[in-house]
Amino acid sequence: MDKGAGLCYHHPVRSRQRSAETVRSCERSAEMVRSFECPAETVRSRQRSAEKKEPGVRLKKQERARLRELSATYLKDARVQSMRRYRQHGRTDTLRHVKNVTRISFWLNRRLHLGADEPTLVTGALLHDFYLYDWHNKEEARYGLHGFVHPRVACGKARRAFDIPDAAAGVIRTHMWPLTLRDMPRSREAWIVCLTDKAVSLQETLWGRLAMQRERTGRPHRRNRRR
Repeated sequence: MDKGAGLCYHHPVRSRQRSAETVRSCERSAEMVRSFECPAETVRSRQRSAEKKEPGVRLKKQERARLRELSATYLKDARVQSMRRYRQHGRTDTLRHVKNVTRISFWLNRRLHLGADEPTLVTGALLHDFYLYDWHNKEEARYGLHGFVHPRVACGKARRAFDIPDAAAGVIRTHMWPLTLRDMPRSREAWIVCLTDKAVSLQETLWGRLAMQRERTGRPHRRNRRR
């Protein structure tokens, strides 16, 4: 056909190439859409991956269910969720910190057969830093020296917010011993949270400093080197 005749000229080979490109483009678009979908299996897989990355311990399925049951009331509360706004140690926010302490305390009690009361242990561990301010900000940390005063501040706010029992309040009030000499742990639950909090705090601090040092030197994280 004459191209100068004013009619559209369609080359058969180019038409087939354009059709193939269109099909591939549609397939890529469909793949992108599927990547944003989150079926139940994908959600469970991501949860398992997140648990593997979390510092500390791994709980059994029944233990995870029990821990979720005991902590559900508090984790649904907006005031508890607001703890993620405050930095705790390194790059760890306060909510992540208390969840780490709660999980490891629960695991220790189960694995070592310490015989602590689980509702008291979980409540005290989850609310032990329920002071609700940024202790790095001097204007917000108006109660005094944070390490000395925040256990009683957190205990008072937890009592007013959730009307927690005396045993759980004791866990919160004594978790900074021996810095707070007057408030010494006097129960199994309090001792578990007091010791676990120190171990977790040290790990979070060192891990955060290591991550910042690697960023300054431009060295990739150990987990990302093979990628």
